[in-house]
This record gives sequence, structure tokens and C-alpha cells, in this order.
Amino acid sequence: MARNGPTVSDVAPLFDPERGEVPPPGTIEFYLETPRTLGLLFAAAEDAGRSDIIDAAIRAWDASYESFVGYFERFILLECAPVTRTPGGERIGLFLPGRVFVTRVGHVFAGDRDFARFHDHIYVGPVGVREQPDGREWPLDFTSVRETMVGFAAVAEGAVQRSLRQSIATQWTPEPTSATGFRELVEPPLVQHLGLCSRRLCEDSLVPAAQRWNVVDMRDRERRRSPRYRSA
Repeated sequence: MARNGPTVSDVAPLFDPERGEVPPPGTIEFYLETPRTLGLLFAAAEDAGRSDIIDAAIRAWDASYESFVGYFERFILLECAPVTRTPGGERIGLFLPGRVFVTRVGHVFAGDRDFARFHDHIYVGPVGVREQPDGREWPLDFTSVRETMVGFAAVAEGAVQRSLRQSIATQWTPEPTSATGFRELVEPPLVQHLGLCSRRLCEDSLVPAAQRWNVVDMRDRERRRSPRYRSA
């Protein structure tokens, strides 16, 4: 893969849902979940009237999104020339940064209000603009994003952990739990209550199902393909 010039893209809004706008055709949605015990923490804080912990949970959720998009800015490139594959599978072309278009639609709940299930619908437009030299539109390199979903998921989850550690001194399981695929909270001791809050996916999507990429499921598929997973 040939990469020229700077390696950071600029992010601008894709559409405004508050004004009734919808994403353009070809938009990809990244469905980004958070550790399930974050929702349990939020529910417990609401019951106890702990506004400081409620605020900390919301900041951690925001940190997940901000880190995801920050990683996206550093990683995503435009296909600024025809892209071909060698017989060995390598992609050859000109991949350059530009202006890409992203809109966040965040939800605290996912179809019920029993427990908070903090998640984001991150809508990414199918083309970006290479501002120099001619302002042309080019496709985004979604192939590389798909192949690197473990990294996107890791930076988002890591941001949740760091934010809560800094604000309320939380502790997390040393490895992802088999129940959720996330590191979950052991201080406060919420991991043992995961059975109360099963996984539930939000159905409120603005794109066809084929254009919705569930970050957690894609991450887990990549993990299962890794030599480390197969040798465990």
C-alpha cells in the first residue's frame, strides 16, 4: 500500500439528525457498545442519587466515542487512485488523508429502560474529499478499517477504563470476560451481576442492515482468527 503525505484525516459532520436529515446512500454505521457493567454502574448510581458517579459514567461513554473517532482520524485514508490486489493479496494504490464525514447518534438505552446500555451509532460517509490539490471526492478505505477492527474496539474500551479509573478509581477484570468480551468492573463489584443485564442491540438504525458494522462482533471474529486465540 502506498501512503503519501500526512497521515491524519480531518473529520466533519455527515448529516444533522436533529434537523431530520438522513445519511447519504452508501453510509456505513459502526455500532459501538461499551462494557456492560458501565450500564450497571449508571443504574446503581441513579438508585443511590450519586450524581458524581452518573457524570463519571457519561464521561467514560463519551471517552469511548472520542477515542474511536480519534483513532479513525489517524488511520482512515482515501483511495486516491485505482486500487488493485497482487496475486499475494496485497492492495496497491495511492492512499491519502482528507476530509471524512462522521455523525454520532448516541443512546443510553437499547429498546428498554431496565438498564443503561451505552452505545453509539457512528455514521461514516462512503466518500471523503482530498482537499489538495483539487478537492476531489474519493472512496474511503473501508477495507483496511474492517481488517483492523480489533484496534478500533481496543482504543474505545481502553478509554472507558482510563476515564473511570481517573474519576472514581475503578478496577477491571484482567482479561475480557467470556460473557461479554469486555473487561468488566470488579471495583465496584459489578461483574458478578452481569446476568441481570443481558446483551441487547438497539434496532434504531438509519442504514440498511448490510451497511451496519457491529464493532464488537467484528472484533471477536478477528480475535478468533488470531494465532494467539487458536493456541489458547
